[in-house]
Amino acid sequence: MNNVFFVYDFAGKTDDEKIDACLAAAKAVEKRTIIFNKKDYYISKAIEIPSNTEVIIDNCMIKQQDEVFDNIFRGDNLTFDPNDPYAYPTEIRELKNIKITGKGTAVLEGPDVNKKGRHPYFAGNEGNWSFQKEIQEMTGDYWGYKTHHIDIARCDGFEVSGLTIKKTSGWAVNFTLCWNGYVHDLYFDVDVKNGDGVNLRSGCHDCVIERIKGITTDDSVAINATSKEMKKYPNGRVMYPGDLAIPLKTTKETREIYNIKVRDIETCGRHHGVIVLASNGCQVHDIEIDGFTETYRTPEEMEGRVWGLKRESTIKIYTGYGTDYTAGDIYNITVKNVKAKYADAAVYCNCEVKNVVLENISNEGEGEVCKLDYPDGITIK
Repeated sequence: MNNVFFVYDFAGKTDDEKIDACLAAAKAVEKRTIIFNKKDYYISKAIEIPSNTEVIIDNCMIKQQDEVFDNIFRGDNLTFDPNDPYAYPTEIRELKNIKITGKGTAVLEGPDVNKKGRHPYFAGNEGNWSFQKEIQEMTGDYWGYKTHHIDIARCDGFEVSGLTIKKTSGWAVNFTLCWNGYVHDLYFDVDVKNGDGVNLRSGCHDCVIERIKGITTDDSVAINATSKEMKKYPNGRVMYPGDLAIPLKTTKETREIYNIKVRDIETCGRHHGVIVLASNGCQVHDIEIDGFTETYRTPEEMEGRVWGLKRESTIKIYTGYGTDYTAGDIYNITVKNVKAKYADAAVYCNCEVKNVVLENISNEGEGEVCKLDYPDGITIK
């Protein structure tokens, strides 16, 4: 039986219907390739990918319709409560061998008009954040995992490549409790609060991230182990959960992030280029960051963008957003060949670490080269 399926060939009045029909037919075979081509596709809900699937976006765009609040892609291994669709999944099955491949001018793009919702935390004067309103666009970390263009959880074997990713509602590409992954050759054009590029969350290991370019309005690459336990939402400013895999019963060991290589990153934007973060008893170790060039855009190039250029550091190693950090929870970290341009520091570390090596770090701007709150355990070459 043929295992290559072209979405364009399937009947349906809408692109959603064509995609649904294609996925239904493709599930009849054990392994499948699903190809988007010949036109741009406009979707109103997430495309849920089964195991053993490659999705190819061939010289076209997949774009969310106005006011869509959902992922563009996620795994089909999640079950949600229909009465509480933005909460944690009620079940997370194992997923394996997922590829999302862009060819030529392949684009994933969010809606032109974002969905709006009521945020009770900011009702009246509560919160005292002038840019946050009670009725606001449902974008950024407060609004949870459905702001992510791609969100994959509990997956063994994944690859995302060859895409231009635009108009995100939050993080662009996110993985939680995933391993044996390869994320490469992506271009980000992001202008949104908490606009991360690639996020590896708790439980990720044995992954390579390389050749990432563009503009991000938060961390271009985040290696972030903070998960601890399920919470009830809304929780303070956060309306919905951001980590899909938290409902799984895990230990501190299974929440570790390790054996990650980050190479050849060239971005500009806000906050940080790459972060290595641990809290809540999670550990992050055996991480290699090799090659980060902080690019720059002229004021004319940045005109019209809400979020401009302001980085605390190009690379940050730290603990935050939680408690229960033990000295040395971050260890065996190598950072080399970093060229900062406008960040306040090329490398900043705010926590006690073990066996961190910094090599060939420079800052062409007025900022510091290495800002180290706890220099013990760090070697500079």
